[in-house]
Amino acid sequence: MLQDSQGFMWFGTEDGLNKYDGYSFTVYKHDPEDPNSTGGNWIQAMFEDRSGMLWIGTSEGGLDRYDRTLDQFTHYRNVPQDPSSLSDDEVTAILQDQDGVLWIGTGSGGLNRLVLSEAEGFGQEYERFIHYQHDPGDPNSLSSNAVSVIYEDQEGTLWIGTKDGGLNRFERENERWWHYVNAPSDPDSLSHNYVTAIFEDQSGALWVGTDGGGLNRFDQEKEQFIHYQHDSDDPESLSSDEIIAIYQDREEVIWIGTNGGGLNRFDPAKMNFSKYQNVMGDPHSLSSNIVLSIFQDREGVLWFGTIGGGVSKLGVERWNFAHYKNNPNDPNSLGDNMIRDFYQDQGGIIWIATTAGGLDRFDRNSGSWHHYRHDPVDRRSFLRTQSSGAYIFAAAQSWTRIVLRCGLAPWHAPSGRARQHFADGHARRGAETNGDH
Repeated sequence: MLQDSQGFMWFGTEDGLNKYDGYSFTVYKHDPEDPNSTGGNWIQAMFEDRSGMLWIGTSEGGLDRYDRTLDQFTHYRNVPQDPSSLSDDEVTAILQDQDGVLWIGTGSGGLNRLVLSEAEGFGQEYERFIHYQHDPGDPNSLSSNAVSVIYEDQEGTLWIGTKDGGLNRFERENERWWHYVNAPSDPDSLSHNYVTAIFEDQSGALWVGTDGGGLNRFDQEKEQFIHYQHDSDDPESLSSDEIIAIYQDREEVIWIGTNGGGLNRFDPAKMNFSKYQNVMGDPHSLSSNIVLSIFQDREGVLWFGTIGGGVSKLGVERWNFAHYKNNPNDPNSLGDNMIRDFYQDQGGIIWIATTAGGLDRFDRNSGSWHHYRHDPVDRRSFLRTQSSGAYIFAAAQSWTRIVLRCGLAPWHAPSGRARQHFADGHARRGAETNGDH
């Protein structure tokens, strides 16, 4: 979910791209007969650069650049005969660094740097990609071509997380790569080579989440990783070694969402963890032990998206959880219990992206829910939920970078209509999406 600099909301799904202007939705889908349509329907990454250009990463259609004036997409795909083309058509991450350079991570083609020519005009003939890929014979190369995370710290250092090659630090001045991988014989090495999250806290400490090795805090002066892992004999240890999300709230508390261990609250002063887990029979406990997303709204309330438990909410007093769950018999309830993402618009409305229930709009003042779902008999409706679920993906940056896009155009009550681009290349209006579409 992303709000751009003009106030539009963008939602990437497994079956297309959706834009909301405060009144209605426009749905963009891939059309093989239309070269100006999206490159693919499974949206994995979204990013707006400083110039206001919107970039879309797809699972198999490469990278797209959206032209607002023409309302069409320019494609960047892998061309095997062209070494300056995108290295792989599965785009997993997009980031623009402090110098304005665009970096694209891919599923099996490594890292790409987009080079724009200074020649007049902004066409693909003036653009090329420089590849950074793993070379087994070159220690000064990327450690793996399966890029999972791209992150830039406050000093401008670029960090690349991979699915099987650990963590990389890239010095752009001399194009030097530094690898941090798990070495079983070295207790100060990275705890696991599957990096799921990278986060720099307000003190400048770098945190690295892994899938199976717990949480790491990197001491850059000593080049050592401090491990925080689950210890069944220590009640103050991390609750699970499978890290999904890392988030620091405005009080500088670090929250860690895990797969199966619930939620952890890290106290930097005491250097210990407090656990929040689902307790059978306790209605005030966390609703599920799989926490996918963490978000703090402008009022200081913390929202936690889970798998199977809907939304758990902690008020500013941080005592008990309140829950929002799907009730099949109550249309004025959460649309689905698997939550991917949150966003708060200027009017204070909370937007919730779900796995199988589409998009929800929650007005806390009135307690009302508005659902945007796909209607299988109406191809002009908003979201399509396939058997595997319609995933709503966040931009490939940290949640806080999405939230910083607040303060833009004012929002208005939705009219409940959607507009979709069809295979014939024409856009049509009129699909009613009030209530349940």
